[in-house]
Formats: sequence, structure tokens, C-alpha cells
Amino acid sequence: MKIISLFEDYSIYSQSLFFFLNCLLAISKEKKMKRHTPLKAIRQKCLDCSGFSVKEVRECPAIDCSFYPLRMGKGSRATLKKIKAHCLWCCNNQNKEIKLCPAVQCPLWEYRFGRRPQKSPVTSKIATTEGVFAANSGCI
Repeated sequence: MKIISLFEDYSIYSQSLFFFLNCLLAISKEKKMKRHTPLKAIRQKCLDCSGFSVKEVRECPAIDCSFYPLRMGKGSRATLKKIKAHCLWCCNNQNKEIKLCPAVQCPLWEYRFGRRPQKSPVTSKIATTEGVFAANSGCI
């Protein structure tokens, strides 16, 4: 019986320690995160799509992609509209799914609504997966 109670105490302790460490990790990542411009976010997405190869981005065969003219980090001012169109495509043309998008590590995530994000301290803390868990556990 005493072994079981010690184990239960340990599991409660380890759970609270786990949530505490997640909160610290979310705060430290939030300090490291820096906001990209929409054009830099598109460039980062193109690098992500091509396996982080600059040569592959330059020689991209996906001519019908909405980011094709912007893939080199230079282009028009309609970048936010193109980001929203890409996010709609990624979410199977479901506007609700854009709002619920779980891909918080995607460079386009903060621009998925087709407008610049508002600067909010709570939103920036939740901009990581760990931050979402921390917000759900009440650490923020």
C-alpha cells in the first residue's frame, strides 16, 4: 500500500513538473520567436516545401502554385491575399478550418486570415504547441 501511495504522489508531482516545464518552454520559445513579414513567411514556406534547399526553390517546378512568383522573397503587395488563398487550399476550402488550424509552426500561420496579426501578449504566448498546452493548463 505504501508503495502505491508513493507512486501516486510521484505521478502527481511529475505531472505538475511537466506542466511547469512546458510553461517555461513556451515562454522561452516566445522570446526567441520573431515575426516575419508576409513575404519572408512565404519564402520560409517555399524553403519548407522544397526540403530547405535554396536551389530547389529557385528551380521550383510548381508553376501553378500561388507562391511561385513570390518564392524568391520578392514580389507584389498582394501577399496576404495569396497567403489566405494557400491556407484555404490547405484547409480544403473550409473557412472554419483556417480558424482552427493546428499547424502553429507553419510560417504562414499568423497570416492565415489574410491580414496582419494584432500584437497581443497572450496570442504570442499561445503561438507554439507548448503554449497551447500551457494555456489549457492555466500556466499563462
